[in-house]
Amino acid sequence: MIKSNVLTYCLILLFPITIIAGNLYLFESTNKKVEIYLQQPPFLVFDFTNSYLSNNNSNIANLLDRKPETTWTKLRESIQKEDFQVELRQTHHLKTGKPVISDWRHLHIVACAGTHADLKISILLRESIDMDKELRMPKDKVINERILKFSKLLHYEIPLSEFYSPLESAEFPQNMFIWTIQGTWMTEQKDGLVNAKLCLSDIWLSED
Repeated sequence: MIKSNVLTYCLILLFPITIIAGNLYLFESTNKKVEIYLQQPPFLVFDFTNSYLSNNNSNIANLLDRKPETTWTKLRESIQKEDFQVELRQTHHLKTGKPVISDWRHLHIVACAGTHADLKISILLRESIDMDKELRMPKDKVINERILKFSKLLHYEIPLSEFYSPLESAEFPQNMFIWTIQGTWMTEQKDGLVNAKLCLSDIWLSED
């Protein structure tokens, strides 16, 4: 009887200890994920044309590597209204454990030499909500749309302060967004793919 009571008592103590330990592990794990997310979020890139199927060198991720020799070219029709979408950087970064506004000042979009078509872009603010890029269902806010005429200029440098100034954030994800770009080539279907060079080299944000 005594042994049975001791076992029962131990089990009663073990249950809340297990719950507390599990909660502490979850808390620490979540904090670490938040820190990693703030420093290097799981950015998404989408090529709605799947042009890499026609040429594996035409990879949408090439737009983010800052290498002029790697490019993305539209070689197929899009399955969406847009041809591509890329997430760039967070509006905030982590400093001493707290979110601080990042000093992104310009958006750069560079076309390949010989590209003369017009590109319609939408600049989005995408909610920073979840840490799992496969499960995120964020809301997007379009803050600017414009047409880039690459027949006149191959490298566009767009001031971000013209249409948005980030707000202070007390904690993740308050007032925090991901700068996101959507692009659509302004050409006639089929004829545009045959007759026009629809090629981009790089897209990035700069602090200067």
